[in-house]
Amino acid sequence: MSVANELVSVRKISWGSVIGGVMTVLAVSLLLSTLGTSLGFSIVDPKSDDPVNGAGTTVVVWSAVSIIISLAAGAFIAGRLAANDGLIHGFLVWASSLIVAAVLGGLLVGSAMKATGQVFSAIASTSGSLISGT
Repeated sequence: MSVANELVSVRKISWGSVIGGVMTVLAVSLLLSTLGTSLGFSIVDPKSDDPVNGAGTTVVVWSAVSIIISLAAGAFIAGRLAANDGLIHGFLVWASSLIVAAVLGGLLVGSAMKATGQVFSAIASTSGSLISGT
């Protein structure tokens, strides 16, 4: 009987609502990042002696606030779309968003390392050509 009850509880999870919540997290995060970038550019004063004074603290605070807002919005959407157990759907949105962010971050780091390797390869090739030419 307990196996049947566990199968019924597994079917309670609406993966469509979780995916909708994750998409909401990504969209709201992108929107808030764009807003934060534009506000950050308006704060910077290029004519002063220290143009980025306080920018580090502002970036940390804005990043934390935007992550909290985007995760809350995604969890709310998933909870509302789910027929029941909104709390577990909100948690699954958080966990899925964490995995998506880790994968996208890994891809970004990998592509940055590949680009850096190509630049160093071009520099080594050019300097080798110059040395052999002399």
